[in-house]
Amino acid sequence: MTNKPYIKEILDAKTRDLDWLCKVVVPAGFYGPGSDAEICTFGSHKDQDVGLIDANGKSWSVLSMLNEHLAAV
Repeated sequence: MTNKPYIKEILDAKTRDLDWLCKVVVPAGFYGPGSDAEICTFGSHKDQDVGLIDANGKSWSVLSMLNEHLAAV
């Protein structure tokens, strides 16, 4: 698998009483052959993370993706 999930958009977390909120693009095939691409919304408090597990069992940290995205802006 060569495609990895990425941050599409950062949302206003305060309206939902969260510390961070974002939309993540999960590419086609991420969860296994035949799985469709999707856009998911994730959010949490402080440094609590959300993880995505790909078809190979690798864990992808949404909080790490968010921090990388913010550092690149």
